[in-house]
Amino acid sequence: MVEIEAKSINFIHIIKNKGEHFGGSIKPSEILIQNNIEALICLGAGPRALETLRSKKIEIYLTTKKVVKEALDSFQRKS
Repeated sequence: MVEIEAKSINFIHIIKNKGEHFGGSIKPSEILIQNNIEALICLGAGPRALETLRSKKIEIYLTTKKVVKEALDSFQRKS
């Protein structure tokens, strides 16, 4: 998780993926919702995950960047 305010990164926190794809019992989209995210920057997501996140009014930004810093830099330049 990253908190960005006035184009400045204020906070970074890594959430361990304990979703069902990694032996957990909940979906990754539910982990994000539980962490009260407002937006998601990602390479892609499945249709059910996108539907779940959008139903919670979470903004979704797709990127082609594979490195987090590059994705954040690109997002900040466009904001």
